[in-house]
Amino acid sequence: MRNRTFVSAAVFLFLAATGYAAWLRFEAARMERAAWAEVTDPVD
Repeated sequence: MRNRTFVSAAVFLFLAATGYAAWLRFEAARMERAAWAEVTDPVD
């Protein structure tokens, strides 16, 4: 039973880390697009 708990925790942590890495990549791409839009869109 202890082994099953360990495996469940490992799977959960792996999924959490994968999701966090994907979110970081998404945020980096969003920031890059926002910076690009800010530079190329002079509204005055």
